[in-house]
Amino acid sequence: VGTEAIVGRSGIALDRLDARGPDSFGQIRVDDEIWRARAAKPVDPGVTVIVTAVDGLVLEVEPALPGGRWVSERQ
Repeated sequence: VGTEAIVGRSGIALDRLDARGPDSFGQIRVDDEIWRARAAKPVDPGVTVIVTAVDGLVLEVEPALPGGRWVSERQ
């Protein structure tokens, strides 16, 4: 999956993601690929996330709502 096609895709958090402290970056799995990611709100391992943006090789993610949707503060 290339960065241009990954926004809107779902993945699984492999690490805790949090905007503050040492957990600000973690990893997520999208399909069979592992990506570095960060989230504005805490996300625990195993939670489904949606990719909302790409910053270089880091994915910005938010927790997914039921049905794979998400609500972005930027919308």
